[in-house]
Amino acid sequence: MTEPTELPSKHELMRACRGGGHDEHPLLRAAYELTALHEQLSRLEPLRRSGLDENRAALVTGIDRWVRGRLSPPPESATARPARSMGAVVDRIAEYTAVAFTALTRTDDWSLWDAWTNLEELSLDYEELAADLAAGRRRLPGA
Repeated sequence: MTEPTELPSKHELMRACRGGGHDEHPLLRAAYELTALHEQLSRLEPLRRSGLDENRAALVTGIDRWVRGRLSPPPESATARPARSMGAVVDRIAEYTAVAFTALTRTDDWSLWDAWTNLEELSLDYEELAADLAAGRRRLPGA
């Protein structure tokens, strides 16, 4: 089987964060693993998080390397680099997914609404960044 070369859609990314359809794509596998780490982190005291934070950092770096290895170098006319790398954006989506699904178990409607609103806004940011990177309109940090 050949490894995918395209960035996944925001819908594929969201599905992977929820546990589905992540086996065939390295970025989606990393997104799923990041969501699982965020679920674990939410249950730990801050002093016990260092090992999981190291795993998160490795997954974020892996996503960034994978994306850089698949994209054509952008032209010099490409706009400034985004504030966050693709790995950082996927990590935030994974975090918000974990928060949103945790909020489903609570009775506070505003917490649930906030969590899902944040997740949707960030997924739109991912979609825009992925399209701009694929079209060569933006450069990644460090590229």
